[in-house]
Amino acid sequence: MTIPQYLIDFIKQYEGLRLTAYYDSVNVLTIGYGHTGRDVHIGEIITQQEADSLLTNDILLFWNSISRNIKVSLTDYQHAALTSFAYNLGMSNLLSSTLWRLVNEGQFELASEQFTRWVYAGGEILPGLVKRREAEKEMFLGKV
Repeated sequence: MTIPQYLIDFIKQYEGLRLTAYYDSVNVLTIGYGHTGRDVHIGEIITQQEADSLLTNDILLFWNSISRNIKVSLTDYQHAALTSFAYNLGMSNLLSSTLWRLVNEGQFELASEQFTRWVYAGGEILPGLVKRREAEKEMFLGKV
């Protein structure tokens, strides 16, 4: 499976790149393009190549998880938007959301409205998340 380049570029744009591990806005240890997990350690430094590799591997995990769990046919743009959403918020948040339920019911227009509800981090609206969710919504609707 080849990841669409526009999805890679989209996630890079909204995640940004940090080659040294840091705590994100909700205190999750993060590195590269928003990579999190038990393999990230305080003080860790990676290369650009390692960051790109982590990004590709993470995108594939989310893309494939969506493929395994979806019950309807998706366009590549819908799949990409859901992958970006899950990449940012986690697969469990996606799978338990109204967004996911509506997508699986084939109610794509209603589902698209759900993206913009997910703009909070640490109880506060983050302007970067507002922009990202609007862009994910547009991608989901094929308006890229």
